[in-house]
Amino acid sequence: MPRRLLAPALAALLCACASGAPGTGPSATARLLPVRGPGAQGSVDLLQAEGVLRVFGTVRGLAPNAQYLLRVRDADGCAAPGEGRTAPPGAAPAHAASADRLPNLHADATGTATFSFDVRALSLDGTAGVLGRGLEVLAQPEGPGDAAGRRLACGTIRPR
Repeated sequence: MPRRLLAPALAALLCACASGAPGTGPSATARLLPVRGPGAQGSVDLLQAEGVLRVFGTVRGLAPNAQYLLRVRDADGCAAPGEGRTAPPGAAPAHAASADRLPNLHADATGTATFSFDVRALSLDGTAGVLGRGLEVLAQPEGPGDAAGRRLACGTIRPR
């Protein structure tokens, strides 16, 4: 390839790689605060990339070596516990089935849960959008019959 064509070709290749680079795209964050007194708190970052919603964060102040549920709610993050459920018991959610249920969190020996996962059923905006919705940490995973544990921390998902 002649030298005069090599520089523009290289520049075009670098631009193409940079535009599709992981870690780019619309993003949001949720600051999780304790529901009562001192307790669980943390931050969650959300990134729309490559057709998935990437969710990653850290929650501290949990009981050591325990399992917790991270859940997206229809209402603002800290609405009363009975408000903002995705759907009434037995009814299908307005968005993708079980989209509000995210993978369980696992606290380590220090009571810290650090996590990272991709969710295909949710996005930052649109019909499955999470912007402006709540995010909460529950004391235990949801069990049969949609029995949820006590809320420990909550926040609202806001654009960056």
